[in-house]
Amino acid sequence: PIKKEKAVVATITTFFFSPSKPMYAISQGIKTNGEKTILNLVPKANPKKIPVKVFAPQGHFKKYQERGIVVDVPFALKVSDMNAEDWILLFGLDMINPIAVLIERIIFRLKNEENYDISGIIEEIKNNPNATQNEKNTAISMFEGADTWGIFASKNENETKIRDLLNPGETSIIDLSVYNSIGAFNVRALVIGLV
Repeated sequence: PIKKEKAVVATITTFFFSPSKPMYAISQGIKTNGEKTILNLVPKANPKKIPVKVFAPQGHFKKYQERGIVVDVPFALKVSDMNAEDWILLFGLDMINPIAVLIERIIFRLKNEENYDISGIIEEIKNNPNATQNEKNTAISMFEGADTWGIFASKNENETKIRDLLNPGETSIIDLSVYNSIGAFNVRALVIGLV
């Protein structure tokens, strides 16, 4: 029976978004031979040790390590996977707002490229002949702010793929605790929605 249990556990993949440090603390679990584990918290069940991989937003990854927070892999979204509506909703704009119309035009134009990043979007905004300078400045400011969140891969960086997050016999946790869910921009919801 024990071999059968291990075989089943080796095929199961679990995945969590951690909005706060308590989930992160659970991921630290009991340490055995220096390997991180997570406890099976089912009542009256014997705790099972399952390997855990903690993903941290790439813009915060080094800061986490410097503060002694155990993280395994940086996490980054591919900017070109987002459509104009994602950006418009994220920035809290109405679809008929001139800034939203500008974003729609820019993303539509960039979708012909296979890979672009926030700096590419900003460059396109700067060069758009149809927008006023005020519209350009506002849109650029929004994308510069989004770039500071640390969750978007630049053109030369690798984004996190779904296959990186889901490994049989392993629990993956994306730590989103650095993002406030009730702020002006709900970065947590964006990450959860895109993954």
